[in-house]
Amino acid sequence: MLNVGPGTASLVVREGKTGARADIEGTASCKSAWACPVCAPRLADARAKALYPQVVQAMEAGFSAFLLTFTCRHKRKMPLSGLMTRLKAAWRALMQSGDYRDWSARFVDKPKWSRGWDMTHGQHGWHPHLHMMLLLPVGAVDADAADLLGFWLKQARLAGLSVTRGAQDVRRLDNPEAVARYAVSPAAVYEALALAKKQGNGGGLTPFQILEMAISDQKSGVSGSKWVALWREYVRTTKGSRLVGTSRNLTLKPDADLALVDEVTPVDRSIAFDRVAVRALDRANLMPKLLSVAENEDCPWSRRAACLSFLKAHRISGRFWSLPVVEPYDQQRGGPT
Repeated sequence: MLNVGPGTASLVVREGKTGARADIEGTASCKSAWACPVCAPRLADARAKALYPQVVQAMEAGFSAFLLTFTCRHKRKMPLSGLMTRLKAAWRALMQSGDYRDWSARFVDKPKWSRGWDMTHGQHGWHPHLHMMLLLPVGAVDADAADLLGFWLKQARLAGLSVTRGAQDVRRLDNPEAVARYAVSPAAVYEALALAKKQGNGGGLTPFQILEMAISDQKSGVSGSKWVALWREYVRTTKGSRLVGTSRNLTLKPDADLALVDEVTPVDRSIAFDRVAVRALDRANLMPKLLSVAENEDCPWSRRAACLSFLKAHRISGRFWSLPVVEPYDQQRGGPT
């Protein structure tokens, strides 16, 4: 949820090495990584940026990166709360097990990892699962990472879950940016997409796709909406849970060097909004789509035109207007050089 102060908010696009990143400035956010389609990608991007230099440093020191998926069988009538409770218990038991301690002792340096939740809902009900980004020291081989899946299967079964080895996954990856984003960007499977922007792949709907349909049903006055019930179940179950966790030798907080790099990113302030317009976008769950529209336009003039067309097409209430294009962009402030 976004709130605007006495001034205005603005749509800002920053050009980075990996492409354009759009955001809204001048708002106070709820900072919900689970349930806010605006804050979720913001937090995912910030966490990935914080992890990236740590991943690069480890890989340059000879660490190998692996991406693991821990999952379980699920049926249509299984409540999300029950599945998540068992998955949490299995993960906790894995980290505290003798198998894990003995496995960690194999290596000269301690393994590093980040772990994040992902979930979809499909014809077989809720499908929560865990992603793990694993950095193993010099000398580690693929079999070392695969062994961790075996230990997981043991603890998952003890926690009451139905699991098979074939449903789990482990892969080596050499791209440090994709590695950094894997577990901190929910629903990211080898590609850095935040949960709020993930599109259905035929295997189920993401929580924010469910939210979109719930909002549509509420606007249409649908009684007993399936989507509203699913969204409420999701929010109720995930509240208070940690979306992302890391080993003690990694941190999700950016360091000073990273902050300095961010400051020199070219900035384009494209559209201004009053508080009524921001609230209208937020309530209609249209903010992620607007950000995507802005990111997909390379030219600052076409970006403004596309965003204004989007806002008018969706009949957004309140005031919004195009900001002047300042070119060339100042590397530090986005103003004239």
